[in-house]
Amino acid sequence: MLKFLGRGAGFTDEHNCAYFVNGDDMVLIDCSMTAFIKLKKFDSINAKRIVVLVTHTHSDHISGISMLIHYAYYVWKKSVLIVAPSNDVLKDIKKVLSIEGCDDENVEYTLVTVDKSGLDFIIDSILTVHVPELEGKCFGYELLIDGKHIVYTGDTGIINPFVSRLKKGSYFYCECTYYPAGVHLHVEEIISMNEWFEENDIKVFLMHLDEEEKIEKLIENTGMQLVEVV
Repeated sequence: MLKFLGRGAGFTDEHNCAYFVNGDDMVLIDCSMTAFIKLKKFDSINAKRIVVLVTHTHSDHISGISMLIHYAYYVWKKSVLIVAPSNDVLKDIKKVLSIEGCDDENVEYTLVTVDKSGLDFIIDSILTVHVPELEGKCFGYELLIDGKHIVYTGDTGIINPFVSRLKKGSYFYCECTYYPAGVHLHVEEIISMNEWFEENDIKVFLMHLDEEEKIEKLIENTGMQLVEVV
């Protein structure tokens, strides 16, 4: 299913970034600078185009996008499509990319909202609640990849918007924190739903982790697992 360039939260060494291949596209979900650095070390990028689905505009999620655009243009000779989950988030991304020099006439990229992306694997973007400063601007995604139904939270302090999208057999990529923070999902809240997840054959993968070893120990007797990093 999804592969990961990193699974860490904001203060970790490798920020959370998922990716998958869809036809001629390599699709990233967010792209921090740590994700870009790892991606740059790949032996080859066989895809014709790189697509980035943005969940929100915190730096541990978008800090590598401008560098990716420049590197893809000058080195890989590949086009980049940036997909924003809403018009408001698109405007914020546009501002950041402009500051980073991506509006230079010698650099090419495309920035669109989900409804104008033409990407049939996106079922919907999912509005959630994360931090007050980004009210109405934080999202997850509902996806259909290789026939698999996937719900991906992004950063969120509430689980309900995502649980309501899950169905039998879904793959649930859920952010998780060991320390209670309010703006992120606490591991105990996720574990409390384990019986329901199992009854509905929902496969739960935890990501955006602050204390990996401690979280892994707490989920030992559940069917949950940490996402694997390449």
